[in-house]
Amino acid sequence: MKKMIILLLCVLVLSTCSKLDAEKSTNPVEEPTILEENQLELAWSAIRHTDTLSCTSMTPIVFEGNIIYSKKLCEEGEIFEMRDGQTGELIWTWDQWMIADKAAGKSGVKLYDDKLVICFRHEIYVVDANTGETIWDYALQLPHRGDMRINVFDGFIYHVHRPLSGNLVPFLHIVRSPLDAPSWDTLYTLSMEHGAHPFLDAPSFRRTENGDTHLFFYEKYYHFDEFRSYTHLSCYSIDGDSIVWKVENLDEFANVVEPLVYEDMVFATGHHTIYCFDNDSGELLWHRAFEETQQTFAAHAPMIFGDQLLIKPDDSSLFGFDPYTGQSFWGVNDTGANCDQMAYYEGAVYFTCSGSSYLHGVDIHKGEEILRQLPPRSTFGSSGVAIDQEQGQLFATSKKEILCYDLSMH
Repeated sequence: MKKMIILLLCVLVLSTCSKLDAEKSTNPVEEPTILEENQLELAWSAIRHTDTLSCTSMTPIVFEGNIIYSKKLCEEGEIFEMRDGQTGELIWTWDQWMIADKAAGKSGVKLYDDKLVICFRHEIYVVDANTGETIWDYALQLPHRGDMRINVFDGFIYHVHRPLSGNLVPFLHIVRSPLDAPSWDTLYTLSMEHGAHPFLDAPSFRRTENGDTHLFFYEKYYHFDEFRSYTHLSCYSIDGDSIVWKVENLDEFANVVEPLVYEDMVFATGHHTIYCFDNDSGELLWHRAFEETQQTFAAHAPMIFGDQLLIKPDDSSLFGFDPYTGQSFWGVNDTGANCDQMAYYEGAVYFTCSGSSYLHGVDIHKGEEILRQLPPRSTFGSSGVAIDQEQGQLFATSKKEILCYDLSMH
């Protein structure tokens, strides 16, 4: 019954077409110009799994000219590999799960310096990215549980712990541990509010001028009995051990996507709306509503590249905005739906989408699509891409392979 309630709630979140007030509505998008002949050259590829129906990889990670990715077999334990970025030669393999049949989420793997942090809800692993050897691992003891997403900042792992399994939890904790060894401290506790159950995601961070660390995170509440939800955006001071500011009721169906911190601003996503707040005071600087039914933000967070704020709704559109004013620079359509985070290289962004099965490239100065490419075998999913800026290489995973493309001549 709980799963059915959650499923119905997700359908309502993604299908609602209620308009939200805004200063401006987005400009109509233009049809892109597709350059069919402008395809990337494949430098090398390696088979991840022979079964193309297997799950896709985590988002690949570039490390010192090499590429780290996962096989993500789903029904078996997830396997991580690192290959030489130039040749594709296998360097190491990691599958040292404490409990078999595990898989990390796309937001459950982070690289910090030369340490790879892997999270599967209740277990945390810190792996030497040079060798693939486990430095330490940690498993939460019953009745405690953890969430899939983590974040790493300034030598600490940030995670969410809760006391019970399932979704009907009375409270949650934001906790952190040094990367050197597992030692969890509770920073902030989120409790039930007016009969609604709390949910938290991994926070974003900033280092203030006085050396304090501020955490930015969404406090999301589900009221299962009344079939509704609401979300607050909070700024928490570690040194002060207190909430600095909180924006309540961001909007009723706001989706939990990690806030974007940029200079003195923090960008937050509502269900159909992008908000820009002053990150010192929480003052609303500007906001923009997206009127199309499917222009929601369940999957993709805002990103900043080349002094542009890039907004990728869950539909096939993509927009470029002035991050300081919210002014629209350009918009393109038909760039794939259900996409993962973008990677930037020399004036263009690249990303894969399970909704289109393509690798897409968009010139952010012209606002034009410059690439739409399928892999040689199978299709792309929504794992995202990684780019080695020095070597001009783009790495992506199809359902069958890990692929390395040459960007230097594109």
